[in-house]
Amino acid sequence: MNMTAFNTHILRLAAILLTAGLFVSCSKDKPAPPGGGGYPKEVTIEYKVTVLTGGLTVGNIDYVNETGGITMDRDKPLPYSKSFKRTVNQYEYATFTFASSKPGSVKAEILVNGQPMETQTFAGSSGSFAGSVKYIFP
Repeated sequence: MNMTAFNTHILRLAAILLTAGLFVSCSKDKPAPPGGGGYPKEVTIEYKVTVLTGGLTVGNIDYVNETGGITMDRDKPLPYSKSFKRTVNQYEYATFTFASSKPGSVKAEILVNGQPMETQTFAGSSGSFAGSVKYIFP
């Protein structure tokens, strides 16, 4: 498989994972907590990717940005960190997808106001791998 076709497959996989996360979390049928839960509120969201094994130097990251839209960062140097402020409502989410065309493993984290809220480890031993991390504001 040539590298262009391989990268196309990785991008499609990342888009599918991110899209699935968007559809699953769009439900607004959950009742609000008593007192409104302090929403909307401004938070600082940080996405982090740390290389654990494999000597990875770059990766592709798709994430929900400060406006709630999707940003696609391609061939970003690792380790990776992106931080921004965003006003969120209850049951909204922060999510990102990581993809690599090389074997290795990474730790992917979502921090809110400096506190780790979700952490996942993703690995691939025979070529490409991808994974997605999501945090829903309670």
